[in-house]
Amino acid sequence: MNAQVTRNRINERLLTIIAFIFAAAYVLYCAIFWGGQIAGGNDVAVLAVYILMPHLIATVVAFVLTALALFLGKSWWNLAAGIVYIVAICCFPAYWFFLVVPCVLSFFAFWHMHRQEKTAAPQFQEALDQELDAQSVDSPNKAMEELADEADARSEAGSDK
Repeated sequence: MNAQVTRNRINERLLTIIAFIFAAAYVLYCAIFWGGQIAGGNDVAVLAVYILMPHLIATVVAFVLTALALFLGKSWWNLAAGIVYIVAICCFPAYWFFLVVPCVLSFFAFWHMHRQEKTAAPQFQEALDQELDAQSVDSPNKAMEELADEADARSEAGSDK
């Protein structure tokens, strides 16, 4: 049973894992390539990094959101990551091909995880309703027992006089 639950968790997060790997590779590529260009003293590379800075910041934010989606398991982090990936693509469209895969995977992961959360919610609600029904069935019986005990106590007190 436990192995089945673990396998389902891995399956539901597989899209997020793949998006995380692609985003990590791209962030690492940017850090190595652009860091190397700047370290090499290339003045044009410094200007290019200034132009790319909004794209790089949006990419790192989207990467962090993907990591949050992966480790916290909430579908809304995937949606936020997908939106920020689109912002990063719009900031520098020439590098769209690096970010299209994590962007699409983030949206599909959101859809998949959100759909599973929606199907799990009614099952949880049904179990909660059954528990409340069981409690409410016992409550009138307890109230009747208390009333009967009070009536018995009154009748005994009345018969003692």
